[in-house]
Amino acid sequence: IDELSDGETQELRNTAPTLAALLADIHPARPVARNLFRLSRLANRPSDAPMPRTEAEMAEQWWQSADGLKDGGHRERARVLAALAEQALAKAEHLSVKGQSAAAVDALVVSETLRDLGKDRVIFRHDVLREWAIANILFADPTLLARLPLDRPAPPDLARGVELAARLAI
Repeated sequence: IDELSDGETQELRNTAPTLAALLADIHPARPVARNLFRLSRLANRPSDAPMPRTEAEMAEQWWQSADGLKDGGHRERARVLAALAEQALAKAEHLSVKGQSAAAVDALVVSETLRDLGKDRVIFRHDVLREWAIANILFADPTLLARLPLDRPAPPDLARGVELAARLAI
């Protein structure tokens, strides 16, 4: 899906006044708010959370928060995300959460980071989240770059994840 056009942005401002500030041409998050998925993530973030200006900042905030509050479940959610990101590097389509905290997995399903496929299998709810996970795991552990398949063209999610990891490094 392409970025929102000026006409679509204006229509959203008119029909959803709560989004008008995010969709203002002078808003610092303008570059990321023109994508419907990212706009929904921005609109649903806590009001006291810092406003990201780039997709890389959004990805980093999502990773650092493990898509939730820094509460008692934060560490387990972060572990689940890291394990799934490593699986995504290996191009696993369906990801295994066997042995992971059920509460953490359930929290990531509720926050709409994951979609539950049953029998300890999940997928990222949106391809952007898969890309963000890949980017953040590569940024957190650059030694994982050695696992990338360099003998063939990278699949789109992997290429995008590497691109975002580079942006995080910059």
